[in-house]
Amino acid sequence: METSRRRTVYLDINHWYALGEAMAGHPQKPVHVDVLHQLTRLVKRGWIMILLSAVNYIELSENPRDHQREEAAN
Repeated sequence: METSRRRTVYLDINHWYALGEAMAGHPQKPVHVDVLHQLTRLVKRGWIMILLSAVNYIELSENPRDHQREEAAN
């Protein structure tokens, strides 16, 4: 697929945390697992790119909870 058709998606840090928890096997809500799978499928097909903003990096680095930070980073 052409990259010009690919959409860029930015997620707020709380969504990164929710997706990280879903990936680690303990989602806050069952729908987070569905969203994770849907986003993963769209990325693999080349339909979207999910980018981290500088603000995401700053917020992530300031989180004092190591496990939450690691899950979101993964």
